[in-house]
Amino acid sequence: MRCVRVFFCTFNDPHFRVVMVDWENYASALTAKFRQLYSRTPDSKALFEVYSAVKDDPVFKQTWDQLKVEELGEERLLLSVPNAGELYFVETFLKFLGNDDFIGVQLPGDEGTQKKLDEMVND
Repeated sequence: MRCVRVFFCTFNDPHFRVVMVDWENYASALTAKFRQLYSRTPDSKALFEVYSAVKDDPVFKQTWDQLKVEELGEERLLLSVPNAGELYFVETFLKFLGNDDFIGVQLPGDEGTQKKLDEMVND
């Protein structure tokens, strides 16, 4: 499952916690989505590996223990990036037809973010 990396990195990449303005709420929502996904494919070795890697994180544990579940859908992300300022993204998880794979896609959420990204690419 391609979205496994998003779940893993959210909790295990310290950079995510630094640049994501509302990391705890994002991580909590992602945990609820992960629980829903894991409940559909409980035999997934990849999801078990992610669960094993993040289960001791306090935010993950709190949300997991509350049995929260959310469908995969849009999430709003606000990042505070050095040398770029605030960047706003809309994240969507898409399911591939015919299998259980998902992919997370982050797109600029406003014109200001798109402009900053264009400037970063052209520098």
